[in-house]
Amino acid sequence: MKKFMFVLMVLCMVGFVVAQEYSVGPYPNYNGTVDTGFIIEVPVTNEINIHDPFGGTYHVASMGGQVIEGVVTTPIFAASYVEFESENGSPFNPETGFLTLTDIWTVNLDPGAPPEMVPPLRGFEPGSPPFVLPDPGFHTGKSGTDYSTGPVETVPVMNLSLRLPGYDVGMIEEGPPGGVVYLTQVTVPANDFIWDPSPYFLVDSQDQWQSKLDAEWPHVHLAPMTQEEGEIYLLKLEDDWEDGTPYSPISPTPPEFIPPMLYVYEGEEGGGATPPEDAGLVMVWGDDTTPQGERASAWKWDYGDPDLSNCIITVTATPPGPSIINRISLGMQDINGNIRSWWWNVPVPINHSVPTTITIDTTMIGLAATTPTASGFANSAAFDLTKVASIVADENANWVGGPVPVPAPGQTIAGVWNYWHNLSVTPKLPATGANSKWYVKYSQPPVEVEDQPGQIIGWDEVSNYNNLPDPIMADDWECADDRPITDIHWWGSFKGWTQPHLPPILPIAFRIGIWTDVPLGADGLNYSHPGQLIWENVCTTSVWNFAGYDVDPRCEYPEYPCEENETCFQWAQFLNQDEWFRQDPMGDDGTTPNIYWLSIAPVYGPNVDYADPDFYPWGWKTRKHFFNDDAVRITDASIWPPIVGSVWTGGTPVEFPQEVSWDLAFELTTNEPKCPGLSADLNDDCIVNLPDFAIMAGEWLDTSP
Repeated sequence: MKKFMFVLMVLCMVGFVVAQEYSVGPYPNYNGTVDTGFIIEVPVTNEINIHDPFGGTYHVASMGGQVIEGVVTTPIFAASYVEFESENGSPFNPETGFLTLTDIWTVNLDPGAPPEMVPPLRGFEPGSPPFVLPDPGFHTGKSGTDYSTGPVETVPVMNLSLRLPGYDVGMIEEGPPGGVVYLTQVTVPANDFIWDPSPYFLVDSQDQWQSKLDAEWPHVHLAPMTQEEGEIYLLKLEDDWEDGTPYSPISPTPPEFIPPMLYVYEGEEGGGATPPEDAGLVMVWGDDTTPQGERASAWKWDYGDPDLSNCIITVTATPPGPSIINRISLGMQDINGNIRSWWWNVPVPINHSVPTTITIDTTMIGLAATTPTASGFANSAAFDLTKVASIVADENANWVGGPVPVPAPGQTIAGVWNYWHNLSVTPKLPATGANSKWYVKYSQPPVEVEDQPGQIIGWDEVSNYNNLPDPIMADDWECADDRPITDIHWWGSFKGWTQPHLPPILPIAFRIGIWTDVPLGADGLNYSHPGQLIWENVCTTSVWNFAGYDVDPRCEYPEYPCEENETCFQWAQFLNQDEWFRQDPMGDDGTTPNIYWLSIAPVYGPNVDYADPDFYPWGWKTRKHFFNDDAVRITDASIWPPIVGSVWTGGTPVEFPQEVSWDLAFELTTNEPKCPGLSADLNDDCIVNLPDFAIMAGEWLDTSP
């Protein structure tokens, strides 16, 4: 049941400053009927946004339960509230603050009301309660901890506003004389209940698939589509068809929907035979009793309502062969049930027994938004990409009966199945790399896999300022003008980390340096490298964002170590004016652009345990060779760790395979245009022409309502 935010009550104390208490609610919670003579545990859920007038907006979510022992059939409703404290100068802190979760159990006077509404409510008969709450309820935080609500209180409706000052309880009528309600309440740590509904994720390993299939909290999890959900979805695929071939290849009407069974197969990583090699999700549907003909089934990744603008959705599908599957579909459904979906014909372009990676670029609509190009497309006119409730994966088959082999190899069932793996949502990388509001001075951003946006070619080269023998990584760049460097952008990963949020142990700073250049052969070495450190900055205010997932090319060579699906992050450091790097753009001959080296290494706190299983070493992202010579590992300098004035005394180039150069991903930007006075020169090439007007038109479209 979808939950919505309703009323924000603000209490003001005049004359002196105290912590202000804010309560949000009521909002829809459990709305059902207790059957005669049953003892049941009903769900108690919280999902609501709280807005601090002195701070931010936070998404509160929990799962829980309440045991109810019924004696008669009674429509009941739990009106739910979230309370927090805040004041001017001391806003609510989601890391250290607390929330009070309150549920008021009442009689529901309109059990047929829409689920997004709080119905009219009243109290129970005080002398003969229709049910009892024999045990305390509980709320479960994202850590898995259960927080008991403590003893259940019986509160006369007439006393409710005194018991809960500032709460919006005016909609609860007294009912019979002395009517009562039942109150459960618990105070919990906010950091265990504040949920950031990020759109980004990766599900790849067996454990990741299984945990999402088993998950009840947070609300992002896998689930089979129910009969009702599936029938509605299939109808929309037909009604909202816009382009390509229709979804149903056999009949003009939607096929019969069959709810699936889902299970996780371990793949090769669990020791099983191939195919399939990867761990993934098996969707099985139909049996010996299923009538022959066109049928369909689907599973969903429940989201809530994240904004999927500017995202790349990726999944790999492997239909078995020979297969009776006609179509494979992937799409989105918003919180109002509107859809945007694509489907691909089997066996072309989705082939039997061949893992095929499907991507959807959410910045586009129509067949061209997908790779490989979709066979058909459906789109509801009112679909809202900023409020996506679920991603839906669907299969269409012509069921003819008979046993078919399924994972694990050697087993057969009478049914239809398909295999899904490597499911992710990543941000779409900007075409210009760092996407800075300033002007690009030098750029060598990460490189994406062709036709697989969000999948970044490269690996993380470990770099650490204060943990020998870890090196400090550096790469060279060309300076062609005298504009200062005012901000720095770089990409990196944490070795072995696959989630779209940062790992638990983080650097306290990044140490960034700029070095002079020692050309190839100048000191007898067959590669160029840094010379002397001439500028440095200790970055403690850098900002980050999730950039995608690594595709490590070394995995194709068994003699090289490699990591799969590491999370790639982008960092940006905006420098104060007294920190800008100003340089001589030309070499000694006055005509050749100067070459400098950029080094970046994280700084960890003195008490960090590098052997801690929660420690994931940071590494700078490699990219295919872009400029001049290889990136290098600095392993020794005249002063270690290096400070301004230090001179390189040892290191090695980054090559893979042998003698093939690799660089590192970074971008240097400046707040000064190359040609001052040409305000219409938007691409900074000192010419006002059609590309500038194209940029202007694109910015206008992006900002127009």
